[in-house]
Amino acid sequence: MVRSVQLRVVGDSHYVASGGEDTAYGPRPDSRLPDNAKRFWRRAGLGESDQAVVARHEGKLIGFFRYSVYVTSMIRDGGSVKNNGKALIAGGTWVAPGHRRKGLATRMWKLALRCTKLSRAEVCTATNAGAGFMDSLEHKGYVRRV
Repeated sequence: MVRSVQLRVVGDSHYVASGGEDTAYGPRPDSRLPDNAKRFWRRAGLGESDQAVVARHEGKLIGFFRYSVYVTSMIRDGGSVKNNGKALIAGGTWVAPGHRRKGLATRMWKLALRCTKLSRAEVCTATNAGAGFMDSLEHKGYVRRV
């Protein structure tokens, strides 16, 4: 595990959470992102998010986990709505190639879940690796899928 990596939670005004200029297909990736993060952003069709965990090593962005929090609800048989609490909507997880398979994505997810005091997530993965990562998080008990 890379211990010299700094993790920080940022809000929607940060370029990792908000992206760049808006287009008809959502925000463009910000020009400050590394090229392979921009490619991931475009391929996954990332939109805006409320927050992000950013990972930096020696001042360089090496990873991010973007997410939003929303209130979950359930419609009962009688038509009334019951508030089930809150859940996290995953908005994209990216780790630079040289830092993958070292537990960084797990650390970013755990920090986001701890800061939001949530254990449930709504996730749609863009890659097979992402699906495997979510299976791993669920198996380890870090997250329950909504």
